[in-house]
Amino acid sequence: MKKLYILLSFILYSSFIFSQIRFTAVDPTNGNITIKNFGSTSEDISALRFCHLFNYGTLSNLSIVTGDLNLAQNEEVTLSRPTLASSSDLGLFVAGSSSADFGDSSKMLDFLQWGSSGNGRESVAVSKGIWGASQFISTSAPYVFGGNGTDHGVTFWSTLSSNSLELKNITAIYPNPSNGVFSIASGSLPISNIKVYTISGKLVFDNYYNNTNLVNLNLDLKSGVYFVELSSNTIKKLVIY
Repeated sequence: MKKLYILLSFILYSSFIFSQIRFTAVDPTNGNITIKNFGSTSEDISALRFCHLFNYGTLSNLSIVTGDLNLAQNEEVTLSRPTLASSSDLGLFVAGSSSADFGDSSKMLDFLQWGSSGNGRESVAVSKGIWGASQFISTSAPYVFGGNGTDHGVTFWSTLSSNSLELKNITAIYPNPSNGVFSIASGSLPISNIKVYTISGKLVFDNYYNNTNLVNLNLDLKSGVYFVELSSNTIKKLVIY
């Protein structure tokens, strides 16, 4: 009985840690998936698994675009899976060996779906309480998460329900940390100007845009912490490695 108690405690503790591992950006057009560690300790996520329209795999089998699978606190990794469908789901699960685990809500860590409802493991996410029935992201890709490690559901991605096309005022930089190649998605607030400052306040980038909601940048910046200021008076921290 004591051994069983220790085993159950370990499973619950492991699930609690990995519950802070979340999707923060998904782009079906190029297959890029960004995952962030919102937890307080470094975590090796290489054995975590994903489910996409009932196709399964482990994160270690995906191509790394930026970062690595040993995530420090607040660190992100961007992976590539080229075959993401335009209407689909994406679920994140704890490590395991049985395909039956993908139908077990206790094994699910995160979930989103876009383009339509009723995809893949929607029912599992609804059962777990991290997604609403028939809800899906109905805006143009890429999809960006604007919440924290405890926030779940379509509200924190783009829409309030499957019948609403209103965007949340979400601004996100991904991947972050970055090697200098990153995107800025501004939700419903159009971007007309982007400024990048060093941590000491030196302006290193200043450019104007035609009120777009997505900007892709490739900046030659030294390793360090920067601050990105948008025309909406939003300031975001950017880490260059």
